[in-house]
Amino acid sequence: IGSNFIITVRHDRIEEIDEIRERFLKNPSPYRSNPAVILHSMMDGAVDAYFPLVEQITENIERETEQLISEPAAGGLERLLTLRHRNIAARRAVSSHRDITLKLLHRDLPAIREELAVYFVDILDHLGSLLLEIDNNAEFVSSALEIRQNAVSNKLNSTMKRLTTIATIFMPLTFITGIYGMNFEFMPELSWEYGYLATWLVMAAITVAMVIVAIKKDWF
Repeated sequence: IGSNFIITVRHDRIEEIDEIRERFLKNPSPYRSNPAVILHSMMDGAVDAYFPLVEQITENIERETEQLISEPAAGGLERLLTLRHRNIAARRAVSSHRDITLKLLHRDLPAIREELAVYFVDILDHLGSLLLEIDNNAEFVSSALEIRQNAVSNKLNSTMKRLTTIATIFMPLTFITGIYGMNFEFMPELSWEYGYLATWLVMAAITVAMVIVAIKKDWF
């Protein structure tokens, strides 16, 4: 940008620049006096294009977060990670735009007159609002991921608790069958007629007692 020119470089068609060009062709007087007016129009149009993008990301994150709160173990991890990547990309773009605006304001460029600087400050304020919302989105995503991780951990802990309870109930039975499974000729009650039945009754009584204890202590 100079006192009487402005050069833009673009690889693809940008609708905002085309709109500014059309306005210039229809009414060139506001732009001809100072190319900084064109620069401000382009940068302001780019900032306006960020708002619907960031709002859409915010709405999607809020929806996914609500779903995770209502159904923590319902999945949705891939969608949430995709939203996080989009939010990071949006922050990178907005941050770069803010850095460029700060440089334009602090370098005292002759092409940007003092009376136009306030309009670039307004762009800077809008970029600051966008960055604040993007940072809030990052916190929401982190919170949602933490909620999901806690839900998965709680489910795993609950499963492990049930398995441990079942193993504890059958531990005395395993001990008894281990003893009577040894190949010794002289063992207590080995030749008794009702020894087998008595062993089953003892193991059944132990099982019932262990189940009652587990229920009372809420092991399940």
